[in-house]
Amino acid sequence: RLTACLWALLLVLGLHGTAGQCPCPINNSDAPPWYTDQGPCGGRGGLTGLHPSFGRNIGPLLTPPGSLRNRTKLTVASLYPSTTSDLGWTWRHNQGRIYMHEVLQQVHPLLELTTNYHESVPPSKPPDCGPLWEQLGQARTDLVFGTSFVYQDCMLHMARRYPDTIWFH
Repeated sequence: RLTACLWALLLVLGLHGTAGQCPCPINNSDAPPWYTDQGPCGGRGGLTGLHPSFGRNIGPLLTPPGSLRNRTKLTVASLYPSTTSDLGWTWRHNQGRIYMHEVLQQVHPLLELTTNYHESVPPSKPPDCGPLWEQLGQARTDLVFGTSFVYQDCMLHMARRYPDTIWFH
């Protein structure tokens, strides 16, 4: 579960500067070491503003504990409330998914990593969350990201039904 949280951190780091807002540090002295002067938001932060060495030094952080360490296959799914072409919330989440995939492939080159996404997933309420939710649980998807608050009830419901899948909201 710790590893899943670290993957989520990579996803969140890719979300800086979404939808025209600029949550970047006020000045360079406030910037964390992985920010550069070459990104959006007036030159700081964002997905393209990550320092080139950022992904190289996180290998030990992404090494799973115990029996997960020897894992050779991982499936991650993302559920989006709109299309990836919306140039806002969903587009940024998808950029984070792509970045996460690239970094994990560099850190764990032998890992058979599958990341997929589902666009325009409609809101629903348990117990009938819909066939997509059941499909992800039955397929034993390792990690599912729900990227909207409208998914929170189904995420909790599915986590109880399929405890071997990490349902991350």
